[in-house]
Amino acid sequence: MLLKYLRKKTRMILIGTLVLIIPAFVFLYGWSKVSNKGAIPHVIAKVGKTPITWSQYQFELQKYASIFGKFYSADFEKQIKNQVWEGLIQQCLFTEEATKRKISVSDDEVIFGIREYFKNDKEQFDSETFSLISNRDPEGINLLEENVRAQIIFKKLRDEITALVVDVSEDETYQYFLTSQAEAKIKYISIDPEDLRKNIEVSKDELIEYYEQNKANFKDGPWRKIEYILIDAEQTDEGEINTVMDEEKEQILKDKAFDISLKLLDEDNWRLFAEKEKLFYGTTGYFSKEESIKEFNANPVINQAAFSVKLNEVSESLKIEDGYVILRPFGIEPQYEDIADKIQQIIEDKKIKDLASRQTEEILSELQKGKTAEEIARNYSVEIKESKYFSRQGFIEGIGSAPEIIQAAFSSIQDKWAKVDTFTGKTFIIHTIDVKEPLHEKFQDEKENIRSSLLLKRKQEFFIDWTKNLREKNKDRIVIFWDGLKTN
Repeated sequence: MLLKYLRKKTRMILIGTLVLIIPAFVFLYGWSKVSNKGAIPHVIAKVGKTPITWSQYQFELQKYASIFGKFYSADFEKQIKNQVWEGLIQQCLFTEEATKRKISVSDDEVIFGIREYFKNDKEQFDSETFSLISNRDPEGINLLEENVRAQIIFKKLRDEITALVVDVSEDETYQYFLTSQAEAKIKYISIDPEDLRKNIEVSKDELIEYYEQNKANFKDGPWRKIEYILIDAEQTDEGEINTVMDEEKEQILKDKAFDISLKLLDEDNWRLFAEKEKLFYGTTGYFSKEESIKEFNANPVINQAAFSVKLNEVSESLKIEDGYVILRPFGIEPQYEDIADKIQQIIEDKKIKDLASRQTEEILSELQKGKTAEEIARNYSVEIKESKYFSRQGFIEGIGSAPEIIQAAFSSIQDKWAKVDTFTGKTFIIHTIDVKEPLHEKFQDEKENIRSSLLLKRKQEFFIDWTKNLREKNKDRIVIFWDGLKTN
């Protein structure tokens, strides 16, 4: 077995990528063994005669957990489960295809691959770390061995499949060089709706009319207002907290928050309950899904819970920086005074958008009729600027990253003004002054890199198509034994 060989033959130090994966996997795998006694079988699926095990599935999930760390959550796991599942299917299909093509992997190749996971800063193999982890979780190392073997098979298979992909011609390389290395210069007018806000007026009659027309939609509509109770360490019994280790404080706090959340299910008056329990009670103003809640330092968990919990229902205890919070969205129709400022914002935003659109169309029309840029600047109080040269892959000084403008600049007819909307909400009116092709002499320096890049891209596209066809051709050979995969 390769594991024994590595234990005998290696001696140097430090942590590779797998140190992040294996320790956490120990926990997951231990849990999976318990789960196997229940609803989750050891073999959760198969492709033809090739099994996919629960351990393999968890091992692949844990790779993501090690990469994303504290950002890895239950919601994130739900999103990537299907990706992990499809990856395991592909791995089985690639292994089968490699067998058909008589592609093999030697033990030396696998050993080399495993050693790469355990290199230190000096690019030396860390035998101590490897021994520690392999003793702690030999099954995890076995899974690593399988994974490394599969990666090598994949690379060999990919290379063989794409070996016959047609090379990139000199002409294709040169055309790409001309396209990618060209530079453009533009004149532009920027119209930012926010700059027009000072010109907008909203009367009280407009506000009231909007409120009356939309009153029915406000109760369970675009905004929420919540009441909440905080449970933090300072509010727990000091004697109890100080008699336990730090790692147990969190559990005590979590248990207390859970108990309080159960009590609140039967409480109508949260303010009175908080006074009796000596807890902090608060309420927020109305906020939208996109707004930050200042009371919680813009914590997105609170915002998400406020809109996922039904009106007048009690949330679970939610972890925040200083402890836990339990919230309940108000189920009352907001009064005009509560949301007048938000209605003002809605009406202003609509008027600004309409004004910006109207002004843009007027300016564009005037320019296309022959008005000079100077006349436009004077009549509409806008500034006409000129950019420096920029490439398709670059950014425009004074504007920044603007792919929409770059695309328009290289595709527009020179000296013809065009309107460009950007993802920032700003609108630009531009015309291309000049498009400068790169010097031919530069092509000789860039040619080989461009050709290699284009060839790699062509091979990637070819292999992706081949993989899709392979998956489709074998879809009837995939059998699922665990219902958890069917819901992915």
